[in-house]
Amino acid sequence: IATEIGDKTFFIAAVLSMRNSRLMVFAGGLFALICMTILSTMMGLILPSVLPRQYTHIIGGLLFLYFGIKLIYDSRSMS
Repeated sequence: IATEIGDKTFFIAAVLSMRNSRLMVFAGGLFALICMTILSTMMGLILPSVLPRQYTHIIGGLLFLYFGIKLIYDSRSMS
């Protein structure tokens, strides 16, 4: 739980729980987590069998760099 503090989804859930039923926000967050876990697992099982492992490593590295640079760029434009 400590690693999720400061995450965008943490703040969204906190704001939603102030305006809506906490139980519904919790259920929605839990459902979203389950869906993302299933989708990520399926992608992890399917992609390596479709693409060679070398390509999945390269694509994963490029995505990691893209999101890292995007995060730095977004943080620089904050006031």
